[in-house]
Order: sequence, then C-alpha cells, then structure tokens
Amino acid sequence: MTKKSATSKPAATSAPKPASRGVKQAPAATSTRVVSKSGAKLASKGCVPCEGGVLKLTSKQISKLLPQLDGWVVDGDSLRKSRTFFDFVDAMDFCNAMADIAEDEGHHPDFCVHFNRVDVKIWTHAIGGLSENDFILAAKIDRID
Repeated sequence: MTKKSATSKPAATSAPKPASRGVKQAPAATSTRVVSKSGAKLASKGCVPCEGGVLKLTSKQISKLLPQLDGWVVDGDSLRKSRTFFDFVDAMDFCNAMADIAEDEGHHPDFCVHFNRVDVKIWTHAIGGLSENDFILAAKIDRID
C-alpha cells in the first residue's frame, strides 16, 4: 500500500461527480419538506437597520415567530440551527449563499463549518438579543437548498 501525500487527489471512482457543485436546487414537488406560508411571509420581508434602542423580543413574541421557521431553536438570546451536507464543498456553497443573503439584508449570522456540518447562530448584536430581523434572516436561510 502506498502512502498518500497531503496534496494528492483521491483515485477516481466509478460514479462521476456532477459537473456543477453549486448550492443544491430546491427540492422537487414530490418532496416532503414544506415551507409554511408563515415562513414564506417572514422570508418576503426585509431586515431593517438596527442601531440599538430597540427592545428585545419578548418570549411571547418569540413563541409566535419560532414555529414559522424550520428547525431553529432558541438558545438564550439567539437562534441556532445546524445543517449537515454531503461534503465540505457543499457546506461551503451553503455558507457562500448565506453570506450573499446576509449582505443583501445587512444582517450577519455567526457560523462555524465542521467539514460537512454548518452551525449557524443569529441574534441582533446591537440589542443583545432577538429582533424580528433574526427571524427574517433565519427564514431566508431556510430557503437555501
């Protein structure tokens, strides 16, 4: 058995990889994943600039917004979600798509890549807690497939 160098490429497999390795396309119409109408409503909104001076959302407001998201959990004063991908390239494609959305919205999540898993954390830094912007951004991130 020969030793593989750090820069060598793996041997070709019998199943070729797709030519395009971009962000995965939206699921087919037969998919079981359904984005709620409420989530669609959140995703259609835009984030508004927050310089502070705005109150954090109350637990009652949070409990009305959270069911409109897909798989997000409240973790203290933030929203948190992990997504798993086929490989590192797919995980990074997701991060790049998320970065484009964050730039467009002027609202930026924290995230960490662990090979094929991406952990995302969102909160409004200026108020040290959750605002509607966080739920809007999470809903838009949920639309990345």
